[in-house]
Amino acid sequence: MKKNNLILIASLSFFSLVLSSNAMAASCDAYCADPANVSPPADQVCICNPLQAKSFEEIIDNVINFIFTISFVIAPLMIVWAGGMYITSSGDEKKIIIAKNMILYTLAGMAILLFSKGFVAIINQLLKG
Repeated sequence: MKKNNLILIASLSFFSLVLSSNAMAASCDAYCADPANVSPPADQVCICNPLQAKSFEEIIDNVINFIFTISFVIAPLMIVWAGGMYITSSGDEKKIIIAKNMILYTLAGMAILLFSKGFVAIINQLLKG
């Protein structure tokens, strides 16, 4: 019962902040658009959107692009690491199998990422055109 009350209080607090922040957001818009040249309102604390996204679709697209970029930075490192494991295995069959599987799964993951990104682009073109 106490857990349910805590969840209820937390959710009500969150939604009250969201509703009150929408009313104050109008005066912060000018400051967030150009913080270098516009001073913030004196009676408010402005928290600007760090994502610079206007819709949920843009947020999802930004997250996907971030994951895509990070994956293509990590994948070559994984291949180099697996190569190092393969070289230093000194004939141990278990380590050789682990290194080969790591390379195989990394390449498969990169292929899936490329195909998924292309598939999303094709679907977007079909839906828009």
